[in-house]
Amino acid sequence: MDILVGIDIGYSNLKVVYGSAKNGQVERKMFPATACNAKMISRSLIGGVSNEPDVIYVPAEISSESLLGGGADHEEYVVGEKATIIQGFSRELNANYPLTKSWLAMYRKALSVTGASEVSLVVLGLPVNQYNNEDLKAKMKLRCEGRHQINSKKEVYVEEVRIIPQSAGPWFDFISQAQDSFIDILEEGRVLIIDPGFYSVDTALFYEGRFFDRMSITSMYAFSKIIEEAKGLLKEAFNASPSTEKIETCIKENKFNLLISDKKVDIKSYIDRAAESVSNSAIREIMNSVRHDDSTLDMIILAGGGPEYYAHAIKEMVGKQPTKIVIPEDSVNSIALGYYRYAETVKNSE
Repeated sequence: MDILVGIDIGYSNLKVVYGSAKNGQVERKMFPATACNAKMISRSLIGGVSNEPDVIYVPAEISSESLLGGGADHEEYVVGEKATIIQGFSRELNANYPLTKSWLAMYRKALSVTGASEVSLVVLGLPVNQYNNEDLKAKMKLRCEGRHQINSKKEVYVEEVRIIPQSAGPWFDFISQAQDSFIDILEEGRVLIIDPGFYSVDTALFYEGRFFDRMSITSMYAFSKIIEEAKGLLKEAFNASPSTEKIETCIKENKFNLLISDKKVDIKSYIDRAAESVSNSAIREIMNSVRHDDSTLDMIILAGGGPEYYAHAIKEMVGKQPTKIVIPEDSVNSIALGYYRYAETVKNSE
């Protein structure tokens, strides 16, 4: 049993990075962060949309006993479909997200795509404002470790689960591949990780390689807020606006022509206007949290999905300070990659 898995279960995407602790080969998978009862998937009457998507078993009632039971009394969930084909789709935008059936379904989907029947270590994350909640972490470990009946054909056993601060993921990703010119900064400097997500913008401050949890915050000026403001601008201009899911898909696919009422509209400028306002508020809040004496940040690592919507605000806030601003090569997967690198570090130290 040598399979390691990093799983980033967000509100917009589910990202999975997995591989063998022995051969060093790493695979990456990403799906829309959607999970619903299979009955809620819309059907195509002429083909084009699968009428029989793969299902994931989720206990009808979630408890330690039902999870250990493996799935005799279960509901069938579908994970990773486009939100626009789910009837009555609604996100779980709350602090109890990791304890919901939707979250568990996505976790089991992530285990399933590894193709493994046994997993040595899974690494997960929590926003920094929840990371010190020991009760929550204990409940997550109870639900995530052990035997998981994925569906009628597959079962996966997870030996161990570790939970780290979500925004620490990009730190472990970055240090695993850092250029020599950055080593001194990472070992001795003040480095701020900023991870803009759908529900929140998470941060992690590292100084001399140590995590400063009390100066790391979670801001609510996130992508959901950008989309909300963009919808308001579109409503004002056209007396109508697309759904949240439609605008989110535009941002993900970098395609901004949408049908509003009876005409195609390029909504990019409306998103940019909304992003400017929201990102300025987010970065102002974040920078206030890391001010300490007259110390300057040596580096800011901007990770996650859509960092470009926050980069300008960061540059404006930093001004003429000699702070390096870095966006990882694979910023979207940076958190899950970091979880995987953390798992490697744990196993190599054993």
